Amino acid sequence: QALGMLESLDEDSLCPRGRASQRARYLRNLLDSVYGQEVQPYLADLDRRRRRLDDRLRALRAVSSGANPALDQWLAHYFGPRGQAARLDQALRAHTERWQTVLGACGLMPGGG
Repeated sequence: QALGMLESLDEDSLCPRGRASQRARYLRNLLDSVYGQEVQPYLADLDRRRRRLDDRLRALRAVSSGANPALDQWLAHYFGPRGQAARLDQALRAHTERWQTVLGACGLMPGGG
């Protein structure tokens, strides 16, 4: 939903002549306060947990000698190339790129001035 909202924004009207409008500054504040303070730490923790789970599941897979079709199917669903973890990573990349495009047009990306 957030990506849909970001995709609906027009950089030209948000940043007329490359200058940040009040709305653009509001979006930057939203990025800092909500995403930076709440969402990003949650996503970082989620990624750490996913990595630990992945390590443990690899160990389980190794001791099962690959003879467990149900485990293989479950692993593919969640951790395969088109699994839920991969789809989440793809969605997060698209979300980040859109933030960069929208706020970058105004020079409001972190580290951008």
